[in-house]
Amino acid sequence: MTEGFAKSKFYGITLQMRRAAVSIPSNIVGGTARFFSKRALKFLNIAGGSLSELDTQVR
Repeated sequence: MTEGFAKSKFYGITLQMRRAAVSIPSNIVGGTARFFSKRALKFLNIAGGSLSELDTQVR
């Protein structure tokens, strides 16, 4: 999705969107690997926040 963005915007919104997109599944895996402890919920909350951030940027 970000490949069509202008090169001048690469270090701004493009990198932020890519980081958020990678963060979502990484934090879901990090959370589920902990068998739903308090730390697991923290990772899942971070994933949800990253998803909301990415959704806002895409719109």
